[in-house]
Amino acid sequence: MLLIGGRHRRPASVLDGVGVERDVPMGGGSARAAAADLFVPVDLPPGPPVVVLHGAAGRREDLTQFAVALAGRGHLVVNASWRLPSEPARLATGIERLREAVSLARRRVDEPATVVAWSDAAMVAVIAVQEPPREVVDIARLIVLGGYLGWRDDVPAALRISAVQFFGDEDPTCWRSPFADLEQVPSAAIDVVVGDHDVNRSHGAAFADAAHRAGWPVAFHVVDCCDHYELVTPRLDGGVRALLTVSELARQEAGGPPARSTVQSR
Repeated sequence: MLLIGGRHRRPASVLDGVGVERDVPMGGGSARAAAADLFVPVDLPPGPPVVVLHGAAGRREDLTQFAVALAGRGHLVVNASWRLPSEPARLATGIERLREAVSLARRRVDEPATVVAWSDAAMVAVIAVQEPPREVVDIARLIVLGGYLGWRDDVPAALRISAVQFFGDEDPTCWRSPFADLEQVPSAAIDVVVGDHDVNRSHGAAFADAAHRAGWPVAFHVVDCCDHYELVTPRLDGGVRALLTVSELARQEAGGPPARSTVQSR
């Protein structure tokens, strides 16, 4: 059971030995748009809280099994909707819903959360922790999991336009790439985690190198025998290794990321 304010809260249901609360309101907006699913260890005090963010083209249900597996390792997990398939992916909306998800995690467990942003959600999360301003508070660290982090200066303009069009009719100037704003050092340590067969591996490595040269607290990790989707599929061997990496990073002190590493198959 989950301890909140000195009281135990019994989960609404149990899935694979993990307590589940569905459609928990996060804040303003419609109930569905601003909701999250919570996953908690059953009959154990929840460990370091984790907020997970789905890809831009997906929904939070895509990460249910990943969230369940993390909770099975002792974490309180907030699986948040930062956009709906029926709406454009807007930067301001994504940041606001991330802020609400982090606040929800803090209300349930009184310690800073680790944010795990998969695929395109990484761009929202990285921009959210860049300074100024610190858009999101109480983040212990940010794990960019197979993340796409926007365009580099050498990317053709046509591709930049195509990327912006994916995010709907929002003014393109409202979206910016962390690549283009590296002088704004983030307020949280960042771990870039990719699979060795991940479509975003070279992109993640390029971002980590550029951010490291700019003085960011960033580390780069490669999970062996794992592709982009296996990173969040814990029933597969590569997904198990990715899950262990995320859980171990979430339990580290927030003072800084570990050295660069490669997670090998066992």
